[in-house]
Amino acid sequence: MTTRILHALLVAVVCFTLSGCRRGCAKHREKMAVEVAEKLAETSAKASGEDVDLNTEDGKFEIKTEQGKMSFLAGEDLEIPDDFPEAMIVYDGAKLMHFMNSERGTSATFSSDDERTKIVSSIKEKMEGDDWKTQTSATMGNMNIDSYIKDGVTLSITVAEAQGKRTISQALARR
Repeated sequence: MTTRILHALLVAVVCFTLSGCRRGCAKHREKMAVEVAEKLAETSAKASGEDVDLNTEDGKFEIKTEQGKMSFLAGEDLEIPDDFPEAMIVYDGAKLMHFMNSERGTSATFSSDDERTKIVSSIKEKMEGDDWKTQTSATMGNMNIDSYIKDGVTLSITVAEAQGKRTISQALARR
């Protein structure tokens, strides 16, 4: 996908995400955000000479182009989607806030109330138990960054703490 389409998608996703931030007229705001997102993506694609099909059902963005397909979810406590890769970790009790999936890779962000050190220990134990090899491991302040590899697939996991909240971000790269 071209950079222009990805930028338009980012703007669209921000609009869509912000539409659900407040209660009240949420349905109206969501409908408007979806319409804006669809127009932005389609207009940007046409300007690039590409054909894009944007589907926004059930709070999920799905874009199909000649280069492939990409889906995106954003919210506060999302259900784990059917296409969530088995290689990625769903930490017990964590809430899914973001999910993006394409042929080249997948990313997901979760929030958790558990202590950062407990989350990191649990993830490392699971990865080692599933025969993932540690590529890199670093701790920087209130953030742990670990990268694992197995069967040509790389999974990077960042566990961060800021303002009393913990996030677990994962990026899965396929060959």
